[in-house]
Amino acid sequence: MTYCYKAILSQKGEYPLANYQPVSKTQHQHLKWKRYSNYLFARYDPVAEISLEEIERATLYYPQAFVRAGDGYRYAVILGLEPKQNLYVDRAGAWTVDYVPASYRAHPFKLFEDTNGQQLVCVDMDSGLVQASEGENFFDDTGEASAVLKQVVDFLASAQKGFVSVRTLCNQMNALGLIEPWPLKIQFQSGERTISDLYRVSPERFAQLGPDDLASLRDSGALKLIYAQQISIQNIYALGKLLEKSWTEHKQMSDSTDLQFLNDQAGLSFDKL
Repeated sequence: MTYCYKAILSQKGEYPLANYQPVSKTQHQHLKWKRYSNYLFARYDPVAEISLEEIERATLYYPQAFVRAGDGYRYAVILGLEPKQNLYVDRAGAWTVDYVPASYRAHPFKLFEDTNGQQLVCVDMDSGLVQASEGENFFDDTGEASAVLKQVVDFLASAQKGFVSVRTLCNQMNALGLIEPWPLKIQFQSGERTISDLYRVSPERFAQLGPDDLASLRDSGALKLIYAQQISIQNIYALGKLLEKSWTEHKQMSDSTDLQFLNDQAGLSFDKL
């Protein structure tokens, strides 16, 4: 069985399934928004894009990989081993490790690029956090963005700048032939599953690079990305433990539901890391 991560990350000119709308005076002048209190909104995300500034802390907790997006690559942490699965969000909506990717910390706001290349600050109108009476103002009495909203926009812009920088590094690495498919295989007692559409650094190609190419990667910062991806592979085993924990919790929740398939999946192992 093969699971695909293709097209999980939002691409240019596209809006995600949530109801994101550009923030405007016309629509939001008299509305308010509340800060999120949990991460249940992220519970179906099996990958999340990260920037170079996040890599050191992310490498402590997450396996990392490259994901195709349009005609390029994004660099992402792997959060789940099945579609619509984030193993780092528990049932109460708590994030279970100490570092949360920046892409989640401005919820319910995100930056999207329209078909003309214009960056738009958008808010998820279906998040339950946009209200008429309680929360932070979108705009002040003069019609300008509120001070709190400006802080959110600055954070989003900084995060987006980091994402774009890493995408440039991904392009550099791809031009050198360093990015290759990573068919991550998970062996269950009931059979083998392959997670497709993940990519990794090619150890063979990296070992063949000459001094000029290595210097170029060092100077651009791409070496940091390369080493982080290789080191982070060991976190796949921790992710597998989280998956086993999730199965155990499912088994404990119901005595009447047939959950034999969970027993069939015992004996988790990973191949071709």
